[in-house]
Amino acid sequence: MKVMLLSILVLVMAGQGIGQTELSTESTFVVPKDETIPVDELSLLLTPLTRDDLAQEVALWQELLQKKLHTISKVQIIMKYLNRDIQVFEEAENGLAGFVSASQAIKENFANAQGDTTQAAEDKGRDLDQALLEARFHLKDSVTLALSREAEAFQISNLEIIVREAMDSLITQGKSDDYLEFATVDLGLASLHAQLSESGEEFDPNNEELMNAVTAEVAEILRKKAGVRDLIVEYLAILMQDRGELVKRVRMVISEWENKGATPEDLELIRIFVDDVTRFQLDVADQATRWSLLKLWIQSEEGGIKEAKGIGKFLALLLFFGLLAMLGGTITSKALHRTQNISQLMRDFIIRSIRRVIFLVGFMMSLSLSGVNVAPILGVVGAAGFVLAFALQSTLGNFASGIMIMIYKPFDVGDAIDASGVMGVVKTMNLTSTIITTFDNKLVIVPNNSIWGGVITNITGSQTRRVDLVFRISYGDDTDLAEKIIHEVLAEQEFILEDPEPTIKMHELSDFTVNFICRPWVKTTDYWNVRWELTRKIRERFSQAGFAAPVDPGAFIKRMGGPKA
Repeated sequence: MKVMLLSILVLVMAGQGIGQTELSTESTFVVPKDETIPVDELSLLLTPLTRDDLAQEVALWQELLQKKLHTISKVQIIMKYLNRDIQVFEEAENGLAGFVSASQAIKENFANAQGDTTQAAEDKGRDLDQALLEARFHLKDSVTLALSREAEAFQISNLEIIVREAMDSLITQGKSDDYLEFATVDLGLASLHAQLSESGEEFDPNNEELMNAVTAEVAEILRKKAGVRDLIVEYLAILMQDRGELVKRVRMVISEWENKGATPEDLELIRIFVDDVTRFQLDVADQATRWSLLKLWIQSEEGGIKEAKGIGKFLALLLFFGLLAMLGGTITSKALHRTQNISQLMRDFIIRSIRRVIFLVGFMMSLSLSGVNVAPILGVVGAAGFVLAFALQSTLGNFASGIMIMIYKPFDVGDAIDASGVMGVVKTMNLTSTIITTFDNKLVIVPNNSIWGGVITNITGSQTRRVDLVFRISYGDDTDLAEKIIHEVLAEQEFILEDPEPTIKMHELSDFTVNFICRPWVKTTDYWNVRWELTRKIRERFSQAGFAAPVDPGAFIKRMGGPKA
């Protein structure tokens, strides 16, 4: 009994395995009966397919794309022959108009020159006769060529089939009303030949009735040919739009095939084909056709309208991020001004950086949201940055030094400094250099690396500063009086600080003078005014007290050329 149950279980499992094997051998393909299948639906249909299934799917879509390109090529060939026909009949029309104009000029000249036997009248008549003769030859050649063409586009490329296909496409698009007259191919040559048959197939420009008939028939042929050309141009625009949508779906199938493990060799072949198709250019010979295609592209939802929407979206987003950058800079500026322990240089740097970063990110997002692939741009920027890092090593050193100056704040905008051999007031600073205005109003641009790598003296870095002065008197002068005068002058100065107290001392006894030091403290902004004022007033008081300026006899003798005592 157990053996029988085990046998039945084995048979059931084997049957299930066979069923699963048979089911797995069945291949399911997304055979596209409609090349305009929605992209999201196509994506869902491609998801369960295997690599081998997708390989066949790629081949099917490639075949569809090739058929579309073949149709476009046939339409372009027809366009070429239609353009040639139109050019020939335009020449015939111009020849007819030229001959009529020359004939009319001769008639008017004959009517106006009755009785005029002057040489000028004879010369003018001779010139008009020559012009009429040339117009006659040109007319016969152009009309004869027009009569011999017999619609090359119809003979070579099966114009009638293309026109029927064009009308079907325009009916689907709801645009057929303007072209119903040209749905049946009739370019008017049969009617023109019938007009000439009545006159024995001989074109005589002097036959006014025949000239009028031929002129009317040529104008009608031109109108019909231009109408058929406009119909085919509209159809060609639809084909190009369909080609773009088809390429989009082919790329989706290829991408799914790549995700399922397609070999690089297979992918390279199909991608080369699709890239060549993407670069496929329209071959149109005349300006009228190019202008018609341009107008159709501008009015197309997938052409000019789409591009206009993309550009409008890009400009709107760019304006938004520009305003956002300005707002971000303003908010950052207000926030940083509440912070006391940050330099003006660092504030300006942070504000500029935030504005630029917001605008740059906004610029890249605007491109991306407008349909531009920013991945190649980012790749180029990254590669360029890697190369520039080696080419601009000194600039990067200045950049690093600028960052260190902003962090450690050895000086700020408006400070008077002595750095890298330059003394002056800091006007502005960026990440590579510092601009200093010297005291004689020269602008000096100093690299940040030179400043950070040397000694920096911040002359106005502190709020208070000591004024160091030395006053000399002779040994015969009253030292107590001299010290009293200095104290009195300092007491009269309102800008001298009481704390810390000024220092006034007899400092040194030189060979010929007694030297007093005078060291008051002042605000940094009052330094030079106080220094100059003290020097002037103490000198005046010493003179009023009878203190003579001390003189070094040795220096006097040396100036006179004698030996030093």
